[in-house]
Amino acid sequence: MLLHPTALVAYVLLCLVVGFCGRNRAIGFPGVFVVSVLITPLVMGLLLILTAPKIQS
Repeated sequence: MLLHPTALVAYVLLCLVVGFCGRNRAIGFPGVFVVSVLITPLVMGLLLILTAPKIQS
């Protein structure tokens, strides 16, 4: 099943936003972005809310 181009763009933008929010995590922006593409940005966003950010040294 193919997505409408607008839905695809919205999905990728949501993944980018979630990736940006996860830039201070252990896996960083690229890791959070890829995982959000694979498991949906909503689930990854919830995981970001439930987990603590990386401790800065």
